[in-house]
Amino acid sequence: PTGFVSLAVGFTSIYAMQTAHPDSASQNNNFVNKILNIKGVVTAAGAAQVGAASKLIVQEPLKNPATKSYAFGGVLVYESNGLYQYFQGDSVEIGGHGEEYFGLTEMIPHSPEAIRLVGFGQALPPASRVRCNVLEDDRTSSDGDGASGEAWESVWVQTWNAAVIDTAGLAQYREWLVSDSGSPSDSLMVDTYAPLAYVPTVGDVVTITGFMDYEFGTFKIRPID
Repeated sequence: PTGFVSLAVGFTSIYAMQTAHPDSASQNNNFVNKILNIKGVVTAAGAAQVGAASKLIVQEPLKNPATKSYAFGGVLVYESNGLYQYFQGDSVEIGGHGEEYFGLTEMIPHSPEAIRLVGFGQALPPASRVRCNVLEDDRTSSDGDGASGEAWESVWVQTWNAAVIDTAGLAQYREWLVSDSGSPSDSLMVDTYAPLAYVPTVGDVVTITGFMDYEFGTFKIRPID
């Protein structure tokens, strides 16, 4: 033969791909440079929602039986070419390999054709309500509260009632901070690719629904509209 192609047989859960013990020295996914197949529901996709036509967020539609939650159940799929368009509620099956991009887990399809649309109009998994101090922490030692945001990477979540505490980065970066405890140490960054009708105002109390992202060493929640 002139060459070989490696393929995975069967499906690996996104949970098995993503899960990492919070005390582990490495928070990388378990399939870095390894081939696997995953399946799930698209919770966000396209330039308006995730910043590029080549990206989509895929989440398992059911809670993991071991954790009884959606933790570790989402992943960013980066197809690179953006040849096909996907929408919220699409059910997809994907063959590819795992990667880590500056701490963010990615699923890289073999090719655009390695994303298979198997259904559409599926109900999104309910947004998991998670405290800001958990979502914003990237390591257990970051502020000593034992929380780790790694489990919620690329998962569809909703904050509890949270106060807007800082809008200094809004004009230049579209970033602002909220906290559900009132403490700056528990502040969660909000960032969006989509223009929002709401204008963040310090002192407002809001709830935010979106997917969790990791960029420049910071976990942030991205509302899609």
